[in-house]
Amino acid sequence: MRRIVALGMLAVIVGCSQNYSEKKPDEALAERGLKPAQPMPSPHLPAGHPPLDANQATEPSSAPAAAPTPSDLGGLAGQAPAEWRQVPPSSSMRLAEYALPGYPGGTADAVLAVFHFGQNQGGGVEANIQRWFSQFIQPDGGSTEARARRSTRTVRGMPVTLVDLEGTYNGGMGAGGQGEPQPGYRMLGAVVEAPRGTFFYKLTGPRTTVAYWAEAFSTYLESLQP
Repeated sequence: MRRIVALGMLAVIVGCSQNYSEKKPDEALAERGLKPAQPMPSPHLPAGHPPLDANQATEPSSAPAAAPTPSDLGGLAGQAPAEWRQVPPSSSMRLAEYALPGYPGGTADAVLAVFHFGQNQGGGVEANIQRWFSQFIQPDGGSTEARARRSTRTVRGMPVTLVDLEGTYNGGMGAGGQGEPQPGYRMLGAVVEAPRGTFFYKLTGPRTTVAYWAEAFSTYLESLQP
């Protein structure tokens, strides 16, 4: 009798010590009153997007900056950066005017003025560049023209003459009697010989602000198209 009882207890022990690795995971968990973990829902991804890794962040990245929109200035269109604010022209002679935010750190804004007087109007390229030179005074009394940097390029078949000069700006004085001489100024000028006449671009402001926007101005000129 004792032998029978002992054999029965041994059978129970062997049955209870069965290796759960021999069973399917769901069956093993069910015998212990547990439920398998449910997979986390996958984030909604656009069509064709590869599946995300379990450790990969799912937060969206910053939205890209809005692309600049072309602005037609009556015969010549270009894509100005979104940061450039088009403002009402301060003079009836200006076709368009943009305010360029000052260089971070407190310097004043720069101004991009666009002029266009029609076919065969507004004077020649050299006459206008000489007028721009006359609007700057060198602190030591030297020649602005001698220190200016000039270059040329072609944009979509249109000849473009560029000038880069610095000094004390007095372009706001003269016939209008407006403004005071501004030391430490810089000007980037461009004369574009377009099919519908010559366009004049004059970017003027504190040296640091103009330097900050110099590359954007060059890109803007490259975007011009009749």
